[in-house]
Amino acid sequence: MKFYYVPVLAAAVLLSACSDGGSEKTSGDAPAEISAGIENKIFSFNLQNAVEDCREDSGMVCAVNLALRCTIKPDAPFCQDNKDKMPSFIFMNDESLGRPSEITYQILKLKPLPNGQVEMYTRGSCNGKWFGLCQGNIIYVMRQQNGTWAVDDIYAMESY
Repeated sequence: MKFYYVPVLAAAVLLSACSDGGSEKTSGDAPAEISAGIENKIFSFNLQNAVEDCREDSGMVCAVNLALRCTIKPDAPFCQDNKDKMPSFIFMNDESLGRPSEITYQILKLKPLPNGQVEMYTRGSCNGKWFGLCQGNIIYVMRQQNGTWAVDDIYAMESY
């Protein structure tokens, strides 16, 4: 009787190994997202289109786009509802920050990290200062959060 459970358990393990695990990419699948053709795409946001929903098929791209849209319009309802998916400095309110009203970026590469996070390397430009985090080589550190991607940190890297 005890051997009856072994085939059932083995079948369950095989089925779970073959499942796609949902529509969100995991850190192990991160490099595959770049091959979907988004590496050459230019993403642009301004005061008018910052309120539009993300239409990309990549959860990682949508996470970065949300952070940039909220950089432009931090008081928008969609930003307030998703504060836990972005660094808190995005919501700082001070005129001296030089908050941009236009941001453009291009994805250069994705780098999975051993802890399950992913770094998205981008090249961007903006019409503000914003801590130096929208001009040049910008890296977004992301993690999975409740089945979606969230931006944990943003930093700039000097060009060589």
